Amino acid sequence: MLFYSVLVLLRGLEKDALSTASVNASERAASLTRGIIGGMVPLLVGLLYGGVRDHLDIAYGRIQTGVQWADIFSWSVAALAIVGSVLIAVRKYGTPDTSNVPVRRLTVASVVLSLASLVGTNVLITISDKDSLLPDVTSSGLLAGFAIFGTLVHNSAAKYRAP
Repeated sequence: MLFYSVLVLLRGLEKDALSTASVNASERAASLTRGIIGGMVPLLVGLLYGGVRDHLDIAYGRIQTGVQWADIFSWSVAALAIVGSVLIAVRKYGTPDTSNVPVRRLTVASVVLSLASLVGTNVLITISDKDSLLPDVTSSGLLAGFAIFGTLVHNSAAKYRAP
């Protein structure tokens, strides 16, 4: 969301620029920012897989773990994130969208997700035993949820132009 915010600001700068050089510089910076957003989605899903893997090692022991269903699920989500990023880059980068609706929706969704994660963490800390672990489904579901949200952000970033 931080890079998406930078993209929105750069697009606004491009729209408000008085000179051609400023417009070109802003357009190049916005294109770079879109590329960063698209590349970060699969990268961060891969990094989150490390958290799923750590969870599995703690839950089942490093030596006994082997490949679990959560590994296969996480690999599938990461592969879909990579394919999705490539397809979005190929199909959407040339399609301008000047609507502010996706920006509003993503902003509300990011605030809701942030608040839900804070409340959820506090509730889990309060009601759970210190030695208990979350179910495997929870860590895998969080990875999938992040991949979906990141893909939606990339999809909007690929098309967004300042109104």
